[in-house]
Amino acid sequence: MDLLHSHRPFTAVLSVLVVVLLVINRNEFNALSDPRTRWRALWNLLVLGVLDIVIGWVVVNAHPLMIVGAPSAGERLQHVLLGLVGVQGPVEYSLERTADLVYYSLLGLGALTAVTTLYLVLRPERPVARLDPEQEKTVRELLARHGARDSLGYFALRRDKSVVFSPTGKAVIAYRVVSGVMLASGDPIGDVEAWPGAIKRFMEEAERHAWVPAVIGCSETGGEVWTREGRLSALEIGDEAVVDVAAFTLEGRTMRNVRQMVNRVERAGYTCLVRRVGDLTEEEKDRIRHAADSWRGTDTERGFSMALGRFGDPADAGCVVVTAHGHAGGTSKAGSTSKAGGFPQAEGTSQAKGTSQAEGAEGSKDSECAMDGEGDAGGEDGRGRGGRRDRAGRGHPRHPALRPMGDGRHLPRPDAS
Repeated sequence: MDLLHSHRPFTAVLSVLVVVLLVINRNEFNALSDPRTRWRALWNLLVLGVLDIVIGWVVVNAHPLMIVGAPSAGERLQHVLLGLVGVQGPVEYSLERTADLVYYSLLGLGALTAVTTLYLVLRPERPVARLDPEQEKTVRELLARHGARDSLGYFALRRDKSVVFSPTGKAVIAYRVVSGVMLASGDPIGDVEAWPGAIKRFMEEAERHAWVPAVIGCSETGGEVWTREGRLSALEIGDEAVVDVAAFTLEGRTMRNVRQMVNRVERAGYTCLVRRVGDLTEEEKDRIRHAADSWRGTDTERGFSMALGRFGDPADAGCVVVTAHGHAGGTSKAGSTSKAGGFPQAEGTSQAKGTSQAEGAEGSKDSECAMDGEGDAGGEDGRGRGGRRDRAGRGHPRHPALRPMGDGRHLPRPDAS
């Protein structure tokens, strides 16, 4: 439109070049827009359009002594409307400097309205992460059959996450969109044979919305499948240590320091109870919540923690709760819950002695973080769990972060810490 304004050929040519580049690269803009903001875009256009006309009228008439002749009100209004789209109107000014000032002021107002309106119309969708009851039921069924494979699987039941299922419905991936990153945590849940189908659906969803796909805290097997099926690169950091409680013993020279600490704490009268959430009374749940809130200090968990985001929900009756108690019989500062593992790893354990007050506080705090904290990214803040270790101590590394592997391009991996 600047071509109609013959006195400014540079801006006219620049405008044409921008339009040509947009047309040539139109296939790059294929992300689905957010339907929730389209009405906002319309209101934005109407409100800013009215303000533009009012402000433009003031700008055009702000220099009456510089106006050539006596243009009518209709001509002045026409000048404002044309100026908002970058076209010179019928009003002329005796000084070119004044004419330029009016022209670019009107053009700036129009550009601001156009850019904000287009942004609201075309911006990628920002979904409201929510796990509905039907989806939660299906995920729980998959966890019941395959959940023992991944110690992080239960956190897929956070109700501020979204899920995507494989075509067969035998596998599911829980994720949340954070700053344009489609972030999944842990391995896909379900039959390993169905993982590729779920990952394909995950990648297709990311492409449809122009999100950057990423995974945090997956196992070695999960990392191999993600890199193969999703064309992601893997970064290996840390191992996850799993203690076999049934086979654990304090005997032996290597456990000497631990044994001494246990004896010291036991003599002080401290004990540790391991129970299920469903076995707690409402009074005990309230005390545990209060204790956890007292240590946490803030509502947001940061660092190496994995959070379920709730405690005491009837649906989580199978989750394990660990509380430390002082010699007086009350819950000490260490009283808290363990990670939300719906799959028993310490079956039959009812009471364990030997948690020092200092260690109990630290261990229980970490444990409560795993159950009842509020993570910024829906529990994907990061975690101290890397891979897995079997009884022989062999480490199975996790891949805490996976990022796209492009054609020679280096895409930033989202900061999940």
